[in-house]
Amino acid sequence: MTPRAKQIKELDDLYKACIKLMYPKCVWCGSTKMVTGDHIFTAQHYSTRWQLANIIGLCRDCHIYRKEKAPMEWALMVINYKGLDVIRELFKFHALKAENVDLLAVKEMLQKRLDAERGKRIEKGD
Repeated sequence: MTPRAKQIKELDDLYKACIKLMYPKCVWCGSTKMVTGDHIFTAQHYSTRWQLANIIGLCRDCHIYRKEKAPMEWALMVINYKGLDVIRELFKFHALKAENVDLLAVKEMLQKRLDAERGKRIEKGD
């Protein structure tokens, strides 16, 4: 594995840890079973891949049914949940080229968010 590939895997792992804490239940149906992060803009683009605003927590059923079979409902839910300003900002990031993404800055941002989410859990007693 190349050093860059290792760095990307590390970022993906940090990102997944953040998502798990941020979305304990599906934002659509409220299920707590098999909740994962669903990217609004594709994860193939590094410019938005690790943007936490680019994720929404969906259970497997909602991810498969709602996003794949009811894309207009899904799009409206995302806009209502995230807000149009957030979607517009993500669209700007999405247009950036991958080589312009500072992976170290992304890592710092994700680590700070993960620490904050863990702190919230400790305060709640989870």
